[in-house]
Amino acid sequence: MRPHLPWVAPPAWAPLIFLALFFAHPLTAILSVSFAQGGWQAAAVVLRDPAVHQVLSWTTFQALLSSGISVVLALPAAFFLSRVQFPGQGLASMLLLLPFVLPTVVVATAFAVLADPTSFLGRLTAPVFGAAETPGMAAILGAHVFYNLGLAARIMAGLWARIPQSAAHAAATLGAPPITIFFRVHLPLLAPGILASAITVFALCFSSFGVVLLLGGGRFATIEVAIYQATMQQLDLPRAGILAVLQLGCSALFFALASVSARSVPLHGQAIPTAWRQLPRTVQGAGILCGAILFAGLILPLVALILESFRVQNAWSLEAYRLLAQDPRQSALGTAPIVSLAYSLRYAALATALAVPLGLAAALGARRSRLRTAIETVCMLPMTTSAATLGLGLLLALRTPWWDARTAAWIIPVAHALVALPLVLRTLQPALEAISPQLGEAAATLGASPRQILGRITLPLLARPLAMATTVSLAVSLGEFGASLFLVRPTTPTLPVAIYRSLSLPGTTNHAQALALATILLATCAVLGLVAQRLWVGASHKAHP
Repeated sequence: MRPHLPWVAPPAWAPLIFLALFFAHPLTAILSVSFAQGGWQAAAVVLRDPAVHQVLSWTTFQALLSSGISVVLALPAAFFLSRVQFPGQGLASMLLLLPFVLPTVVVATAFAVLADPTSFLGRLTAPVFGAAETPGMAAILGAHVFYNLGLAARIMAGLWARIPQSAAHAAATLGAPPITIFFRVHLPLLAPGILASAITVFALCFSSFGVVLLLGGGRFATIEVAIYQATMQQLDLPRAGILAVLQLGCSALFFALASVSARSVPLHGQAIPTAWRQLPRTVQGAGILCGAILFAGLILPLVALILESFRVQNAWSLEAYRLLAQDPRQSALGTAPIVSLAYSLRYAALATALAVPLGLAAALGARRSRLRTAIETVCMLPMTTSAATLGLGLLLALRTPWWDARTAAWIIPVAHALVALPLVLRTLQPALEAISPQLGEAAATLGASPRQILGRITLPLLARPLAMATTVSLAVSLGEFGASLFLVRPTTPTLPVAIYRSLSLPGTTNHAQALALATILLATCAVLGLVAQRLWVGASHKAHP
């Protein structure tokens, strides 16, 4: 701690006040509603409810199964990404990152198409999803693995790359075969990292909302879905609040365990990747097979969605896209479906205009404060809070005796900015740390004011990271579903909410509109993801010439 620094630098006050108003206050509102009637006894009644036990059991079971499958399938990918230099490695890394920029409604819709035996590709894939007790469960697991396999692979690849070559070379010199080296050398060293990735994926699957709601509905309700049902269908706000507190406590525990596990990894080396040509033929064959399976698993759902958007009543046509401009009086949404894209773009622009300056202020303020770690931790808290909990909290907190702000148009961008803020901060922090403090000190010595240092030195050096943060924020806002479902007005739906509503309604027209909207959202977020990837690569090359 440096004594000449303030406890909290002025730039950090803006994001802290924002979080106090729209994060801490909503959570307090949840606690107030949860225990307002009956106190702890009412909470005990809810927690003893057999229906809650069933929801908690299913939530835990599907999270365990999803995380286990994701980690097992991610191990081969992590090995080749970290220990082998092979052709197309950049493309493989990009494909593994693709799910991170895709909204939950897009992925859920894609897996719904794969599980539909009447769809073009579903005729081949539907039996796979029907192998489980119900197709809904298999589709949920498939969507969770689709989302989290890349995350698990990236976490383990980063740790695997730090295992020094000397450990494996010593075992190989003694005649140990590759499989023995893996189980006796690599696996024990990787165990804490595998545990950290498994806990992280488990926490994400435990708080899954959009995927479960679209693919499972009420049959496979997780705690998140139960919160939504209690709020929007049963109108039982105390029950929803108690479930939200339960969800919040579980998520905080899981992310804390993941953080502790990640810090316990005793690896500090740096392995030199083996060239592809130097690998044995059997390892090359295994790598090709692994790559083919992963490629098919990541691409097939998206291809199925795109193809099905061009089929209406089992015939190829552009009818689904023409229906997007349908007369609002004939639309089940109450507005032309394509209008939801305009609303989403407007919300995304406003959310980004809020999240990026707040993230920049948090990064700058934390760097100049004694309470740096505390400020960064507070700004990251929305990432550990589920979207349904945020939506419920805002729904409860913004109702006042003199003004009901829940119907205000600005609340959607605020909610989206709340979700995007931690990602913006994470994007800007490394770039800001790479800027030498001596540049600012030299400019100050020459008479430059803090504002001039910021405008002429810091911001120009952060131009590319700021562009990347903007892209990430736009993608997050466009795909945000959980909080929006609680807060959006019927006449101004976001694109994900419009997709969900169309899928929930009967009729060929509604289904076709949902697929077309999902394809448009897929294309938009994929482009933003590619832009973010290029900006990240460019920033990395600039930082390490």
